Amino acid sequence: MEITVLEALMAELEPYTAAQVVCKKALIDAGLSEVANDTPYTSDCKKIVATAAIKVLKKFLVLSSESLGKSSQSYDTKELRKRIKELCADAGLDADEILEIPTITDGSMYW
Repeated sequence: MEITVLEALMAELEPYTAAQVVCKKALIDAGLSEVANDTPYTSDCKKIVATAAIKVLKKFLVLSSESLGKSSQSYDTKELRKRIKELCADAGLDADEILEIPTITDGSMYW
């Protein structure tokens, strides 16, 4: 079964939903030179799709819920961060840097 990169991205985002234009932009921002509706997904695209998913999911962190017409969804930011960390691990990315988690550094030079 063949799927497109856009379908692969939307699968990574489940159970969250995002507009196709948001997904396409995230794929381009993640390094895919062109996103056509029929661009096939291959294992070579895994890191690009994961990076795009992270870009989209990070946008949900500032929301607690969203409603559009008769449809609505709410977000558990703790679980959303967990999902982003899983995607980072799969793609070999630093989750702390992506989620902007501060790290403690040696400050002894200031004493």
